Amino acid sequence: MVSAHWESAPLSLSATGPGTPLVYDFGGFAQRYFQMTYERPDAGALAARGAASMPDSEPVHQHASRGLDHGAWVPLKTMYSYGDVPVLKTS
Repeated sequence: MVSAHWESAPLSLSATGPGTPLVYDFGGFAQRYFQMTYERPDAGALAARGAASMPDSEPVHQHASRGLDHGAWVPLKTMYSYGDVPVLKTS
């Protein structure tokens, strides 16, 4: 998932593990939106495949603790409501 809510260099991957927290990086909404969850399966294998597909000259940084921000989990919650698709963020 690519989102305008996270931009960094070099290429970075995050939110690969199950239980990686969501980031509630928004404000002014009802409390219920800050209590929403979006569980998803482990995406470690997907992250490894993505990193391996990059040229050796292109470093890939993996952010193990960076959560999944609302630019990703809000549309995913609608598109894949069962949370059965591995998800990782790319910047």
